[in-house]
Amino acid sequence: MWYVVAGGLLVALYVFQFEPRWFRVRREVVQTGKRASLLLLTDIHVGWGRVGRRELLKTISRVIGEVDAVLIGGDPIDAHARYYPVLEAWLRELVALGKPVYAVYGDHDHHHAQCSLEQIAGVYSRAGVTLLDNEITRIGGLTLLGMRDISLHETYAALRQGKPQAARMYVESLTEELPPADFVLVHNPDGVYHPSLSESAVVLAGHTHGGQYAPVRWLRIPVPPGSFRSWAGRMHVANRTLIVSRGCGSSTLPGRFLVRPEVVVVKSV
Repeated sequence: MWYVVAGGLLVALYVFQFEPRWFRVRREVVQTGKRASLLLLTDIHVGWGRVGRRELLKTISRVIGEVDAVLIGGDPIDAHARYYPVLEAWLRELVALGKPVYAVYGDHDHHHAQCSLEQIAGVYSRAGVTLLDNEITRIGGLTLLGMRDISLHETYAALRQGKPQAARMYVESLTEELPPADFVLVHNPDGVYHPSLSESAVVLAGHTHGGQYAPVRWLRIPVPPGSFRSWAGRMHVANRTLIVSRGCGSSTLPGRFLVRPEVVVVKSV
């Protein structure tokens, strides 16, 4: 039976140590009539055993010359305040690569007792990252809207626990006005249903981790719990182009299996 034990140890080593650090670069080209290239990072989840920060920075370094800006789509930290200094140091290295870095809030930035929006905003500010909270900026010839995390709406968060269709309908009923933009960066892909977004907007999101573990994803079991509907990839939703990243880190059970972490280069032409 030694080979069974050895095989199990090898699988565990792959799931919890190797694959979470084996980053891939995914490329998407979208037709907007405006030229710019963006590097999308989501769900870094800095915390014990959750992301290969060195490996991620090396992957980013290989493609940084191709892009005009770096986008962080929420959840840069997992759940513990003691990792804020680690995150800040890593973000400083990212900013030092020489491209502007923009970020939006994610659910882990405010759903855990040890984390708060004020804390993560302070980390971003000190590291030189621009936080966009329902605000726009220009990158090259296009406009980018950084959209507030949908989970900050308490009604949405409550509905999402057991009534995903009702949660989506709630987003569709929102009346807040958002500034028009060519690209929208939002943590939760349900943001694509916001009625204030223009139909021509390209929505960039994360949150789902691509399911994180392929076998349970195939069974439609969400791990982590946020892994719903839009697992990852490019799709047409609510008459808009939606690009969902698999993310860079892991949560709940810190590992990955057949769902490699990724950074996404989005080229607008």
